[in-house]
Amino acid sequence: TPVGKKPSERAENQRKGPNPGLTYKVPVEGRAQLGPDDALVTIVEFADFHCPYCARTSEIMKSLVKKYEGDVRVVFMQMPLPIHPGAEAAAYSALAAGKQGKFWEAHDAHFDKRIQNEQDHRALAEQLGLDWDKYEADRNSDEVKAEVQADLALARKVGVSGTPAFFING
Repeated sequence: TPVGKKPSERAENQRKGPNPGLTYKVPVEGRAQLGPDDALVTIVEFADFHCPYCARTSEIMKSLVKKYEGDVRVVFMQMPLPIHPGAEAAAYSALAAGKQGKFWEAHDAHFDKRIQNEQDHRALAEQLGLDWDKYEADRNSDEVKAEVQADLALARKVGVSGTPAFFING
């Protein structure tokens, strides 16, 4: 009598998310990155600024870029999760800071401090030396909101459902 499928082959135990056997073309143009465009290894990271696991991996990503200088590039994609109420505002904030050349500084501040409210945003802008009016306008702009929505749509398209998620050379 046949026993049936192994547990790993049963439908209820099948891995959800990207298929590790496939290579995905993840477009990164215009996204914040550390490392050169022509790096041998590109790591695309989908992350949420209020995710504790993302905060931990953020330091690892920076150390990889430093350790393998010139050979590794990390590209940051926004994936604020609905379970983290302030994550979407944090994504807008980091992108707005990026418009003034301070994305990575805002990235680090968001992971370090979990910026939550207007007072925190004002303190961040002051700490980074941002033009407050421009920061506010960019934070609330359709362009910044569209970039976050595009990253979320891309995450869904490639099967990402949680953070952090990484694609290494596709």
